[in-house]
Amino acid sequence: MAKKIVSLGIALIMVFSLGACDRTEPSPCETRPQICPQLENHIIESFVDYFNAQSGGSFSVNGTLAFRYYGTFNGNPVVLIRLMVPGITFSSETIAGITFTYPDRFQIRVFYNHNFYRLQRALDQGLLTVEDIEVIRCRHF
Repeated sequence: MAKKIVSLGIALIMVFSLGACDRTEPSPCETRPQICPQLENHIIESFVDYFNAQSGGSFSVNGTLAFRYYGTFNGNPVVLIRLMVPGITFSSETIAGITFTYPDRFQIRVFYNHNFYRLQRALDQGLLTVEDIEVIRCRHF
């Protein structure tokens, strides 16, 4: 009788274990991370200030722009912000052997300590890892 109970217990454990194998977690490429509106607004305002300081422009937050959030890596939000500037052509950059192509000169940036870093600089400074770059690439395409 005891052997039957043990055998039944082992069989139940195996059945439940097999059911767990069917469950798969979505890959980082399949998930679309969300950003809170306050942080999004802060990053956009900071980027417009940064862009105006770099280019001598006079863009405002109310101007036409596109915002894409790739996730937070090592505590740093990774974003792509596009100001709709006429006359700009395609650009690309290769980071850790991975090429990112953009329809304009605006590239993915890491927002860290109120500054914006291109992916290569963020990787060089340890703000991102190569694995982070791979996740960002799959979310970009």
